[in-house]
Amino acid sequence: MENPQPITIQIHLANGQTRVFSQDIPEFVTTICNDLDGRVFTQPTLIIQAEDNVVAFCGPALIGISILTDQIPNSFSLRENRSKTVVSQITQENFLLRRHQNRPKTEGIRSSILSEIVFVSGEHLYLEFSEIAIGGMGERAEMHHLFSNPSLACRKLGGGFSLWNTAQMVSWSHAPKLETPDNSWHAVEVLGTSNAPTKILSVA
Repeated sequence: MENPQPITIQIHLANGQTRVFSQDIPEFVTTICNDLDGRVFTQPTLIIQAEDNVVAFCGPALIGISILTDQIPNSFSLRENRSKTVVSQITQENFLLRRHQNRPKTEGIRSSILSEIVFVSGEHLYLEFSEIAIGGMGERAEMHHLFSNPSLACRKLGGGFSLWNTAQMVSWSHAPKLETPDNSWHAVEVLGTSNAPTKILSVA
């Protein structure tokens, strides 16, 4: 019987650090997939143990967790099938190239939405949502509840998947623009005013 391939676990922290762990228990991926709703981010601690040491992380201080695997687990794919939405990490270059392209949306037809998410650490995450387009009323409701769920799951660029803590997100932009609620503010962002360089979450 072949030995299972080690699984790489990346723990993304609110201070910008990423801690990396490795383990070889196949059932571990199933355990993570059973928590795609993000309970790990609302519990007080996440404890990771080895033979000779143990590390405790503050659950709410986690930006995200990435699991590097050769194949997407069936339970993750089933979740995508139920929601009819596939969320995939993309590069910043891909996002910048495509965000101003005219991509009309038709209600009931699959379309792509590009997103840029900024975390409290200053790091940026770029995503593509492949989903069935909804009407204006649905989009307005969606904008109201972007940060209501404790987590956002996506396919990781390079293989595997990630789970992100919405409580650690400070902004979430979309292209093309979604329908906005009546109480949204109307203003044009003045670009180039940020005093910090863009930090991009690792795609490796």
